[in-house]
Amino acid sequence: MPSSSEGTGSALLLSGGRGPFTDPWHPFAETSRRVEEILIEAGYEVEVSFDVGARMSDLTGVDLVVANAPEPADPLPEPVLEAARAALRTHLTRGGGVVGIHAAAVGLLRMPEWRSALGARWVPGRSMHPPLGTATVRVHPTDLTHGAGEFTVVDELYSHLGFETGAETLVSHELDDERHPLVWLRRYGSARAAGDALGHDARSFDSTAHAELLREVFAWAGGRQPTVSGTRDST
Repeated sequence: MPSSSEGTGSALLLSGGRGPFTDPWHPFAETSRRVEEILIEAGYEVEVSFDVGARMSDLTGVDLVVANAPEPADPLPEPVLEAARAALRTHLTRGGGVVGIHAAAVGLLRMPEWRSALGARWVPGRSMHPPLGTATVRVHPTDLTHGAGEFTVVDELYSHLGFETGAETLVSHELDDERHPLVWLRRYGSARAAGDALGHDARSFDSTAHAELLREVFAWAGGRQPTVSGTRDST
């Protein structure tokens, strides 16, 4: 089971930037350094791995899996993929936490287990984002955010994603007269899952409000904070 809120939890940060887990748009090594700092602030002992597929094959002793990586440019060998899927299923069944950052919030390793846990997906031909830039986003009143508000961030704002039911939206933005979730929580069986669609580059984490909220998300997902009340859909 995940560690209690006391003591040091164990977090595995899966980072893009090497091998097939790269793309021409995202500086994964740079953003992973910032994510690692926030995880440490949230009370975790952090292991960072760029060998995403192989490292996923054994999640023993890991309280929280955080992915900041894209789907692989080339398919992984089937034995590697199957081992990763089996390990993730075990992790989720025992109540482990998972958090996806930016591209990983809508897919990882093309694993259905990851996508089902986070409850979000990129819909080809529909999902998109406005040009990278400075934007003001809304903070929804939830047990984790402790009230409504807004903050400014330099980022890509993912829009028109596909969502399963049961997510609680923490942060959203408005586009085409519609609100689009950017940060959300979701219970998946006994597991806690969260997505943060922000985090295109390091400037996103220069937003103090974003970094502080992500710290709270990490603490919740790894079982270091009490569960939020209910799984209402705030979208």
